[in-house]
Amino acid sequence: MSNTTEQERLAAALTEALQDEYQARATYRQILRRFGQVQPFINILNPEERHIRALYPLLLRYQIPILADPWPICGCGHRDRGGRG
Repeated sequence: MSNTTEQERLAAALTEALQDEYQARATYRQILRRFGQVQPFINILNPEERHIRALYPLLLRYQIPILADPWPICGCGHRDRGGRG
């Protein structure tokens, strides 16, 4: 892309999409931890993983940094693979 503004908008949109998917995945994981393997949440978690993986090639193609997942996966302070902490 030759237009910096266009590149910045794309970076912002893809980064926001990735953060939204991270947050959704963390939400469904927390529901499953709290209530067990219940429908429909057990079926929703895998698509969230696919959405995250689908964004990675776009981020790499446009040289946009892939931010670490900031959402904890449990109440003990551990974070998802690639995360901080």
